[in-house]
Amino acid sequence: MRLERSEMASILRSPQALQLTLALIKPDAVAHPLILEAVHQQILSNKFLIVRMRELLWRKE
Repeated sequence: MRLERSEMASILRSPQALQLTLALIKPDAVAHPLILEAVHQQILSNKFLIVRMRELLWRKE
């Protein structure tokens, strides 16, 4: 479920308080596209709105 920019703006302007949740997906799930898509669909089916997604690579220094 992808929202257009205007739909997203409407949701963010609603008088209801917006709660943000950070989700971190483990690398072994991200490595498999089918698993990653299943996780993505599960998030959406539980009525969460994905506001932003970003892939990060963490490494020990």
